Order: sequence, then structure tokens, then C-alpha cells
Amino acid sequence: MKALLKKSAILKTISSKISTYLHAIDADPQEDNSDFDDEEWMECPTKPTLAHIVLDLLLSPTYRLPKTVTAVRIYRDENIFSVCPRCDVCIEREYQGYCHRCGQYLDWSKLEEAEEIFIGWSGVEDDD
Repeated sequence: MKALLKKSAILKTISSKISTYLHAIDADPQEDNSDFDDEEWMECPTKPTLAHIVLDLLLSPTYRLPKTVTAVRIYRDENIFSVCPRCDVCIEREYQGYCHRCGQYLDWSKLEEAEEIFIGWSGVEDDD
């Protein structure tokens, strides 16, 4: 029950952050040549930078909760790469703490039970 409440709270937090960003992005920034004093200028909405949006999302609680790595991709040359459970991209190094692409915190506890996805071959070596 506690886990369900935590997930609900996390979803509400994400939903409120997204709606705040969407509202902020639609706001019209003020022109630079206006004669506002500092107090009036602070009340006017401005667009957040992309860096601020990405940083806030990376610091959101869902990225800090570990997701278990449950799939590995095996290529014809027998290279094996784990797959990020959030962005579905091959992870560069096994057992790294975070995905290099999306920043998801990774849990490696069930790697031995991971689904094997064969890319470019069926998993059986050809005798040709």
C-alpha cells in the first residue's frame, strides 16, 4: 500500500511539474527595451531555458528511484549490451549507476535473469 501511495505522489509531482512548464513555455517574454523597475520585471513570466527544464526533470523523484535492467541485446559478433529500462538504449558500461543518455538510476540485481534479445541473428551460430 505504501508503494502505491509513493507512486501516486510521484505521478502527481511529475504532472504538476509538466503543467507548470507548459504554462511557463506558453508565456510571452517581455521585450528588452521596456522601462520596468526590478519589482515589476520579476512579476512578468519568462520562458525557462531547456537546461533548467532538463535539470528539474533529472532531479525529479522518478529518476532517483532505481529501475531494474531486465533486457540485454546480443549482436551477431557476440557483443552483449544491457538495455536501459526507461529510454531503451544500450548502456555503454555494465554495472554503471546511471544511464548515460537519460540519467535513470539503474538496479543491476536481476541481470542474470534478463531477457536476451538477439539482434541480426537467431542465437544459434551458423555452421556455414
